[in-house]
Amino acid sequence: MARPNKDGLDYFPLDIDMPQDDKVYLLEAKHGLIGFAVFVRLLMRVYKNGYYCIWTEREELIFSKQISVEPDEISHIVDSCIEFGLFDKDRFERYKILTSKSIQERYIDAVKRRKRVIIYSKYCMVSTDDYINLVIVDINPDNDNINGVNATSCAQSKVKESKVNRKKSKVYIYTARSDEEERKENSIMSLLTNTGDECWVSKIYFKELVELYPAVDVGAELRKIKAWLISNPSKRKTATGMTRFINSWLSRAQDNAPGAKSKAEEPRYDWGSREVPAFMKGGSDDDVR
Repeated sequence: MARPNKDGLDYFPLDIDMPQDDKVYLLEAKHGLIGFAVFVRLLMRVYKNGYYCIWTEREELIFSKQISVEPDEISHIVDSCIEFGLFDKDRFERYKILTSKSIQERYIDAVKRRKRVIIYSKYCMVSTDDYINLVIVDINPDNDNINGVNATSCAQSKVKESKVNRKKSKVYIYTARSDEEERKENSIMSLLTNTGDECWVSKIYFKELVELYPAVDVGAELRKIKAWLISNPSKRKTATGMTRFINSWLSRAQDNAPGAKSKAEEPRYDWGSREVPAFMKGGSDDDVR
């Protein structure tokens, strides 16, 4: 049986002078040692995957749990990493990935003895002319079918992007880097982020919020959020953390809505007791108080 292709690294070089790099120095000056530690852990995540890693709210929450650091703090550190150039801003905003030219250079150097290394063209930030083992693939990285006709061993070859199984993902928050025409057509409201830039709530997201929080006037609450963000610049959220902030706000509004059952009114049961609660006995609704 052929051994499966390996993309990631088992280890990566960490320069002893790394803290003296201006970008790392700025990160540590702003966030302390925890900023440096989170950056190194992110590098571990990147190199384990290869030369980039997907970074969305989902990955942020998982990463937060893994290293026991609050999601908001991680979000601020990642934003600083992007601001200071430790991760590429353009690739992050366009593709939601963490990578950089230096990361890719170290990765390619580390895998130079491998017979075949796949590089996605739209993520690539380095010149590939000097490497004969690189396979440049111009398809969606989510498509795993890259071992057949979709890839060639020629470093200069590119394959036309497959449109058969492409799925357009839902966009909940648009940023300034989003397509302007699409943003104008599909968004309903702008909100200020921690950088002072605007992000926009999509119509799809608004519709889902209305369904999720039926006791809340979602439009009115979004206007309150907009006013709150204007009045509290030091507490504004990142664009990637905006959905979590909105959901937390609306969840509280739902709990406090008129007619919502308070926690004090909710029935309490002693699950350690041998007595079976009324609602589990199969009786009528009148048995439940």
